[in-house]
Amino acid sequence: MNFIWRFYSDPDRNWRWELLAFDKTVVQASVGAYKEYERCVGNAEEHGYHFSPAKSTRPAPGRKLKFARSYAKVRPHDQEPTLTRRELAETAREAETGLE
Repeated sequence: MNFIWRFYSDPDRNWRWELLAFDKTVVQASVGAYKEYERCVGNAEEHGYHFSPAKSTRPAPGRKLKFARSYAKVRPHDQEPTLTRRELAETAREAETGLE
């Protein structure tokens, strides 16, 4: 069965952990609260928690991607948004009808 470990900070800014079932019901929870996150993780390890780092999606050196990646252009917040072709055409039509 798969479990989800949840670490969170309570309203008093203390760290706690919960062991959740796949349907998000609490199976087990920390009895105490911890001021330091590391101590909270240490207590969870005593109850079966094991850290598994995420696997990288970056290809190994010398290997090519099997699919093409697309990246959106990010504009600064202070810059005016650019218009699409459709918006430019509508603006031009509105300007033409306004001149008549």
